[in-house]
Amino acid sequence: GRCTCKDDWGGADCGIPSVIQTSFADWQTRFKRRQKPVRVYDSVLLAHEFDMLEIRLAHLEGVVDRWIISESAWSSHGDAKPMLFEVTKHSRYARWLPLIVHVRLFDKPVVTDWQNDYFVRNMIGVRGVPMLRKVVEVGDDDVIISNDADEIV
Repeated sequence: GRCTCKDDWGGADCGIPSVIQTSFADWQTRFKRRQKPVRVYDSVLLAHEFDMLEIRLAHLEGVVDRWIISESAWSSHGDAKPMLFEVTKHSRYARWLPLIVHVRLFDKPVVTDWQNDYFVRNMIGVRGVPMLRKVVEVGDDDVIISNDADEIV
């Protein structure tokens, strides 16, 4: 049936978009609701975009299940930099802190800007996902999004 609370949605719990219902005559047998919803984890590379990170967290709150925030003690150019998330997390980001896994990278970067960027992104998988798995069960079909702090999906 049609949903009375959401336009262009239907089904017993308003969980089927009308595009599915109108595109597939056999949609009721073709599409099955998951037994367990997929979880979404948002991994963020943080350099100095603290305002954008706050906007990102607020915008994706309720959509993302947890965040992995990866911060390096080195800039993408190889210069030493302070890790400021650690300093501001209890005040500015306190609201989201229970859902954040903070990956702090002290490893000296490689050589070029792009190699350093790759290294920090790779550390999300090498260190961030195992840290996430210590606090939550990550399913095989869960989604991990990887972006810079100023890229909001």
